[in-house]
Amino acid sequence: MAVSALLVAVTAVFMARTAARDPGYYPRSDAAGDEERGPRPATREYQVNGFCVATKFCATCMHYRPPRCSHCAVCDNCVARFDHHCPWVGTCIGRRNYRDFLCFVATTSLLCLWVMGLSLALFLTNTRDAGWAWGTGAARSKAALFTAAYSFLATWFVGGLTTFHTYLVVTNQTTYEHFRHRETNSSNPYNVGAWRNIKEVFWTPVPPRFGPLPSDPSDFEDEATVAERRDLALTVRGGRHVNGSEDGAEGSGGRQSH
Repeated sequence: MAVSALLVAVTAVFMARTAARDPGYYPRSDAAGDEERGPRPATREYQVNGFCVATKFCATCMHYRPPRCSHCAVCDNCVARFDHHCPWVGTCIGRRNYRDFLCFVATTSLLCLWVMGLSLALFLTNTRDAGWAWGTGAARSKAALFTAAYSFLATWFVGGLTTFHTYLVVTNQTTYEHFRHRETNSSNPYNVGAWRNIKEVFWTPVPPRFGPLPSDPSDFEDEATVAERRDLALTVRGGRHVNGSEDGAEGSGGRQSH
């Protein structure tokens, strides 16, 4: 009973933290005076671990997106390290709440397994008390068998999601990036090794809420570099150089776009 209550409480806490925390929204920039600036480039390009990463100008939020940032069509905001929009918690999953989301799906998987185990244990107990008459045991355990079957199906869904996100953590990908890489057959410029990838997710402090990014390309270079280094802090500390690219020349690893 105590284990059940603990799992329910921990799962509820992580779900609430995921839903309540700002996932990493970038506030919209002030577009005043943009008419005088003239046309702006559609993308910005700079190097990440030997790859040329191109980021787009967001016409809705009026700024150039930092690396790994994408605009969520549901929330209508640019999100740092955008993973996906989760309808179950009603918010985006991004840089600031991804760790809580991982813990939420992992503890939900454990809860489903625990409930399934308790239900099957009750069925076996009833069957034993009936002299191992399986039909009688099943008749006495209809609710337990229904709960076990439901928990089994839920475990396949949530457990599969946990396994998938474990793979994403180890390879330093987001859900959005994973499917884009599959479509374009491109490489992942953010993978810095399994252990460092795991540390980046679980042992990197959650950054403060982000301020607006500039809409003027001439002001963006430093902000882009700062944002890139913030999201790739472990990469920089590990000695790999990450910098902005003025000429957009492609690195040895190829070209990525966000």
